[in-house]
Parts: sequence; C-alpha cells; structure tokens
Amino acid sequence: FGGEPPEGTPDLNAVVNSLEMSSKPVVSAIHGVAAGGGLEVALGTHYRVGAAKTRVGLPEVTLGILPGAGGTQNLPRLIGAPLAKELMWTGRRISGAEAKEWGFIVDCVPDDELEAATDKLVDELREFSPLAQRTIKGVLNAAQNTTVEAGIEIEGNAYGRLRTSADFAEGVAAFHEKRKAAFKGK
Repeated sequence: FGGEPPEGTPDLNAVVNSLEMSSKPVVSAIHGVAAGGGLEVALGTHYRVGAAKTRVGLPEVTLGILPGAGGTQNLPRLIGAPLAKELMWTGRRISGAEAKEWGFIVDCVPDDELEAATDKLVDELREFSPLAQRTIKGVLNAAQNTTVEAGIEIEGNAYGRLRTSADFAEGVAAFHEKRKAAFKGK
C-alpha cells in the first residue's frame, strides 16, 4: 500500500510517527477544520485541545481512498471502533463538542480561549516527572498489543524501576515537605 509521497510533500506517516514516538507528551491545539491528514497529524499527539468551532473528520472515503497516515489504526484505539468506523465510512465531520464527547479531544473551549487552555495544559504537564511520563508512555505502548497479564507484568517492572529513581525520591520528599517537586527526569 501507499508508496512514496510526491516530491516536496512531507511524508505524513513519518510526521505522525515522530509525534507518537516523542519521549515527551505532545499537545496539539485544533482550531478550524482538521480533516484527513490534518486530523491524522493531531492523532499522533498525546493530548488534543479543540476550539468550539472546530470540525474534525476523515473524509478520504469521499475521494475513494482511506486515511493513509495512521488514521485507520489510531482513531479506533482512541475513540473505539464503532465511532471510528462511522467517521471513516461516512466522511462526516464532527464538532469540537462532539469530539470531546467521543474522547478525541481532552477539552473543548471557546475559540478565543484555545491558546490559553493549551498553554495551561502544557504548563501542568511540565510540573510532573519527565521520567515518569516517558515510562508511562513506554508501558502504554508496550502493553497495547498484548494480554492484560503481560501488560501488568510490564507495568510492574516499570514501577519497580521508577521506585529507585531520583524523581521518585524527590516526589516523596516534596510530598512530605508540602512543597512543589523539582523533578530532574532521572
């Protein structure tokens, strides 16, 4: 399937993959229409915030093709197969409010508050241990296509490694001292 993109165009699969594989949480702000490849790029991010007037969809079926930058794989994992099928089979676009209801975006805000809401989420994420965030992401990715039992084993091993980290020691000390933790990512 697929093939090489025309010369001069970005390989959307590579863009989406680089976002998904980032060791840090990646946040996207969606304003206006995110359809087709634009939506697939947003699917590569870990958190999506949308404006009220946002419309999202995968209209490739109207062109006689399918979402080719991970949409058929990422959207069902995010919102479930029945809703993903509805969007892909009909080419329908949904509002920001519906996208929040369906679990595609974490927050739907008035258009003029999108930047502030996105910045707030990014600032909140910066407060936490980067090591724990990377580890959580790794555990989620590793356990995604395995049994629950195997996933719990992966989780347990990661938990054990984090319990010996400097970030864990700092988090516990900050908790006991009733102060904000100063995580170093180690």
